[in-house]
Amino acid sequence: MEPKSAREHTTTEILHSADVRRLPRMTVLFYPRAIVTLHSAVEPTDKEWQEYLAEAMPPQGQARPHLVFSQGGRPTAMQRKQMAVALLGREPRMAIMAESDMTRTMVRLIAPFNPAVRAFAEDNMAGARTYLGVSMTELPLTMPALSSFRRELARVGRGSVAA
Repeated sequence: MEPKSAREHTTTEILHSADVRRLPRMTVLFYPRAIVTLHSAVEPTDKEWQEYLAEAMPPQGQARPHLVFSQGGRPTAMQRKQMAVALLGREPRMAIMAESDMTRTMVRLIAPFNPAVRAFAEDNMAGARTYLGVSMTELPLTMPALSSFRRELARVGRGSVAA
């Protein structure tokens, strides 16, 4: 049987190839060579952010590249400062997938803490992967699978929180 093409990976297969951490206001997919963060429409709580930093940006070792999607939620100014402290001078590449001007502004605000941050249009996943230095095999996230996660996170702003 032939292996599936990169475009045919299902959400279930993507979940099996990643360690998934669901926080109430964000979902994080940990792959061996990269981390994918999906923010809901609301900013993470301080507790969620601390959990995220502890897992995604541990104080020891090399920080993995990050691919970030947001439905409008983003770290607060204090949380961005905490991220800078957690990185301890490391500068992992971060590809922020964004269409909105507000999100692009946030990318510019994060850039002084990590000059390796770049914004990409959401339809430029290939460009983001190239920038991060990961292949489709290493980061098998597809837009249909991303839509599934977004639907789950969309409930956050409407009073239902994913567990």
